[in-house]
Amino acid sequence: MSIIEAIVYDIDGTMVNSEPLHVSAWDEALRTSGSELSHLSDNFRQTMAGKKPIVIADKIRTATSVIA
Repeated sequence: MSIIEAIVYDIDGTMVNSEPLHVSAWDEALRTSGSELSHLSDNFRQTMAGKKPIVIADKIRTATSVIA
């Protein structure tokens, strides 16, 4: 039996900032639907940081012509 000596938990942005990857993934998904995030304001995109995917999807659906 081993003893756990340490656990590393990364709250996004502490050790690895994956937010640009998430934005890129959402943008790619939207491009396949004929839309994109780049036309949305920086402020709008910043409000998506840290939100659950379902919340982000609802915000994007409201701000674009993408229909889910």
